Amino acid sequence: WTPFFAHFLGADITPVVTHSTAKLVGQESICVLALDGGSSGSIAMDNKSLLTANGCGVYVNSISATAITLKNRSALKAQITCSAGGVLNKGTITPAAITDCPSIEDPLGSRSGPSFGGCSYSSFKVASGSVSLSPGVYCGGLTIQGSALVTVQPGTYVIKDGPLSVSGTASLSGKDVGSYLTGHNALIDFKGNTTISLEGPTSGDLAGLLFYADRGAASPQQHIIRSTNAHTLTGTIYLPRGNLLVDPGAKVAQNSAYTAIIANQINVNMGPELVLNSNYGATSVPVPDGIRASADVVLSD
Repeated sequence: WTPFFAHFLGADITPVVTHSTAKLVGQESICVLALDGGSSGSIAMDNKSLLTANGCGVYVNSISATAITLKNRSALKAQITCSAGGVLNKGTITPAAITDCPSIEDPLGSRSGPSFGGCSYSSFKVASGSVSLSPGVYCGGLTIQGSALVTVQPGTYVIKDGPLSVSGTASLSGKDVGSYLTGHNALIDFKGNTTISLEGPTSGDLAGLLFYADRGAASPQQHIIRSTNAHTLTGTIYLPRGNLLVDPGAKVAQNSAYTAIIANQINVNMGPELVLNSNYGATSVPVPDGIRASADVVLSD
């Protein structure tokens, strides 16, 4: 602004400065939320990995300058990608990531795990044949291996002090099922040429939660989805103290009506395509409060 008469009144009248403040009201629906508040690579992608969040957002709470890292021709596509810190991008992010975003409070932070009693099974293993499993408390974990074809009946599966492990050429399928992972080494461990087809609970303590790892874990634990045929994972994967590694070199979750991942950190590596849909009306699996939302940016001052 160039004043015409004002300079006769004194030099301190110029320059004229104005300030405005914008704030994010709500947010896009959440497909990915990395809760870690300070680490580099809270979302890390490498080796031509792809992450596609259809109609929903990817959010990172870390304030690190490299909170999101993409390397070696990896690509992330989402409705919005928002980092509380910065981005190290040696791949492609579409549209470009927004940095210095406000952190998002864990939308499931007040949600309690299910109550449960004593062990229903101890170190239960299935290695062959077609087997139907019932809900219960699987102490020592649940191992499905070899050529086993396992169907889980509707209900809550408490995986206690051991992993939920699927390996070999085994398959694990079921609808209206939720798994609560608690205790030492209670991890997701899907690997090999296995088939995973799971849809979360429609009601009860775990409604909408396909996996819920106990937030009381002493330190972050490593969960792995390495199955070559994990095409249906409908619901929310909630690992508040867990780091999730997705690296099967194949598509993951693309046949799901919706998949949301809330974890401490998420690592997509070795060329998989993690496809996270938000077609909430196409399934009876409910969307937990805080996952499905609306967003707008407004001038607040």
